[in-house]
Amino acid sequence: MSFFNGAEPVIEHDIDSDDSHYVNISFMDKIMSRPLTYYIVISLDNPVYNFWCGVEIISCLLSSYMYAYCSVFKNDIAHEAPGETWLGDMVYIFESIFMLSIIFKFFLEYQNEDEPLPVRNMKRIAMNYIQSEDFISDIIPTIPVPHLV
Repeated sequence: MSFFNGAEPVIEHDIDSDDSHYVNISFMDKIMSRPLTYYIVISLDNPVYNFWCGVEIISCLLSSYMYAYCSVFKNDIAHEAPGETWLGDMVYIFESIFMLSIIFKFFLEYQNEDEPLPVRNMKRIAMNYIQSEDFISDIIPTIPVPHLV
């Protein structure tokens, strides 16, 4: 029991007392109680990631039309600086979207056939993605061959 400037005594409740069956957990305690991978790994049913997948699909469709246009009417698009033409800007936008999609897939949980719950281990997710056919089909189109030649 303690007094502060003549005020009423402060009674501290013991955790084992009868009225303490409700434990007040702060927001930071909740955050700190979960591992960091809980916040980093992307769930398969995450609505933001599903929206991103839609953006990626639309970008694939639009970029294929843009590259077809460039191959027929304009050959030197790869050597244009950003901001020079709208086609040059679109190339960098599409390539950025595709690179971000590759990075996101290193954080995307996957469902293993042998396990009932999705795999959320970062190392296993990365190794599964690198060893899959998806990684090869994702990484080859993003190699900037015209810039290397």
